Amino acid sequence: MTQPQEPDSSLADRIAAMMRAGVTLAAALLVAGVLSRCLGATRASVVLLMSGCGALILLPVARLVMMFGHFVGRANASLAVVTALVILLIIAGSAVGIGR
Repeated sequence: MTQPQEPDSSLADRIAAMMRAGVTLAAALLVAGVLSRCLGATRASVVLLMSGCGALILLPVARLVMMFGHFVGRANASLAVVTALVILLIIAGSAVGIGR
């Protein structure tokens, strides 16, 4: 007999799937960037390497956005507010870093 899945377990499964896909994509971009550099394609390698790094950087932000949507959908206001504040802190930190 199987137990009914809790809503947070479903969220964890979706986050895990997104993280696996994101890391796979980032790894593929990084490998392609290294290989293209070895073959002499300088500009293409820079684009691929930066894209791979960008994908790795954006994965935790994507996780936070998924969590925020889950908390809003479950009417869990306190966790939704905390998650929104973390997202805003990341955006503010990025804006300050870009401005330098």
